[in-house]
Amino acid sequence: MNLEEIINKLNKYYERKLEIESLLESPEISIDRKLTSRLSKELYSIVPYADIFQELKECQEEIELFKNDPRVLSQVENKVDGILSNLKRISSGKMVDEYEGAIIEIVSPTQTISNKLLDMYVSYCRKEGYSVNLDGSIITVSGLNIYAKLKREIGIHRFVDIKQDASVFVYPLFNYNLVINDKDIRVDYYHSSGAGGQNVNKVETAIRITHIPTGIVVNCQDERSQKQNKDRAFEMLREKLSEKSLKDDKERLIKEKKTIQKSMKLVREYRLKNNSAYDAINNREYDVSQLFNGGFDIILNDVIV
Repeated sequence: MNLEEIINKLNKYYERKLEIESLLESPEISIDRKLTSRLSKELYSIVPYADIFQELKECQEEIELFKNDPRVLSQVENKVDGILSNLKRISSGKMVDEYEGAIIEIVSPTQTISNKLLDMYVSYCRKEGYSVNLDGSIITVSGLNIYAKLKREIGIHRFVDIKQDASVFVYPLFNYNLVINDKDIRVDYYHSSGAGGQNVNKVETAIRITHIPTGIVVNCQDERSQKQNKDRAFEMLREKLSEKSLKDDKERLIKEKKTIQKSMKLVREYRLKNNSAYDAINNREYDVSQLFNGGFDIILNDVIV
């Protein structure tokens, strides 16, 4: 991506910055606290990009002005390199999330296309040191920030040579090592019982734990001491809460998938015969063989947002 393309891409942040600043000065907007707060947060997030736009625009003008002066031109080009390094640093900070990893699902009419995309993602993730599990057309990647990096892949991947489209879905992988808050549980103690319901222990060693938000109840009286029963009951509760969370997340992902399908856009076109791939998000051509052999990071390096 050349300087002109980067400036054009950053222009939308500068224009939006001016628009928000104008809105915040409006008396009608200033009385709406929620809207003012939302606009202020958005402004805070885009100001760095708007500032870089202005800096690069000035450099572009200087390059044109001093194009016949090698000494000054070299200084300006060094300045541009520094600004672009700062842009890359800011953009990398956007690729952060709070999830345990990502789940990549590929829906394709042919196994050949699926294998191509699977190879592209798996080779990249392994090269970056992520733990990868492959199950059919679904890849589970464990590691920090991989969801933030790969969510831009959601959409249509078109293989022009064979006139086939594949759909790529990316979901966050949640942490199921749940923390149970004391305020969310009620613990009851009672006497453990033997056959026929007779009390076999005068001490209340049996434990019943109720998780108030979900209504899940677990009981344990198999161990000899109250502490052992309590520890086991908490293990049982964590297992049940994890099962419920997993079930809820699967239902959420099914709904999310249906929503995504309705608004899917083209992400990339692959022309295997020409060894080229056009990325619609970055508006740039790439080497297909490089992408399919672990070089997917070249696309991420071009991502400004």
